Amino acid sequence: MLPACVAIHVVAAAATPVDTDALLARCNGILGEAECRLENEPATPADCWRATVTLDDRGARAAIELRGTSDELLTHRDVHFDARDQVKDRGATLGLVVAALVTVEEHSAAGTASEPASKPPAPPPPAPSSLVPSSPAPSPPVPARGGHRPDVELSVNVLGSVGFLPSVAFGVRVEGAAYVGPFGALLRAEYTPPASEATIAIANGVGGGRFSAWALGAGLCARARPATPLSFRGCLGGDLEATTATGFGVEETSSATAVFGTAWLALGTELRFSRHFAAALDVDGLVATERPAFAIRGAPTVFTPARAGGRAALGLAYVF
Repeated sequence: MLPACVAIHVVAAAATPVDTDALLARCNGILGEAECRLENEPATPADCWRATVTLDDRGARAAIELRGTSDELLTHRDVHFDARDQVKDRGATLGLVVAALVTVEEHSAAGTASEPASKPPAPPPPAPSSLVPSSPAPSPPVPARGGHRPDVELSVNVLGSVGFLPSVAFGVRVEGAAYVGPFGALLRAEYTPPASEATIAIANGVGGGRFSAWALGAGLCARARPATPLSFRGCLGGDLEATTATGFGVEETSSATAVFGTAWLALGTELRFSRHFAAALDVDGLVATERPAFAIRGAPTVFTPARAGGRAALGLAYVF
């Protein structure tokens, strides 16, 4: 019977991230300190088990083969990962599976030596197939989400916009999105406070308007989530815009609000830095359905929005 030590050879494409430190830490946490070691080439030690871990080019699936002192294959397991699983946690999962296979084979060999030959060894338990915590002690894997359950995100963003107000204006955007696989839908609300101004010369000096805006919108999205913390998306949608101007520089001031629609195309990216939090960036191009003019009574037009505009939103997303 072989001791619990195991020589591990990892085969992965150059672009496939593998956290071998997490793999060894989890394996040694189960079998004992320094019982697991990495081999650059398939090893043939006489005193240890031999494990070969082969990952596909996307890192979404790993095949683990366990052999003894000969080249005879003793057992084989396939491990599948979810796209949101972190690289460190994938390495810890692989270490856990290797250690579990060695432990099962060891117990099976010991039971075979002490029991009648006619009694077959107990079948090994199924290997974990999803994310497990990376603590030294073994723990049960976290079950992967079913494909039917939507991913829901809520984000709060700082918003910068040009085109529909007299100057570059800053506000806030709140957005909620839900995805089923690569496709999803979003709802968003925006507000820009009255900090943007437009002025003209009038008989008594200078007059003008101070502008604020809000918008409510919806869209449909498609996203790509490679096996990294970074994801990308593209969205098409429309907003209902309301722009309010309050006059100044004249004896009698008033406010006026114009409501119009916009169609937009948005491209965005998201960087996941924990299980529930991510940094999000979106850049929008918008086209207005109409261009309302704002004017002071008895004076020329103060401001007319552009036909097209742009917005950029940077913020924090919470993933449920």
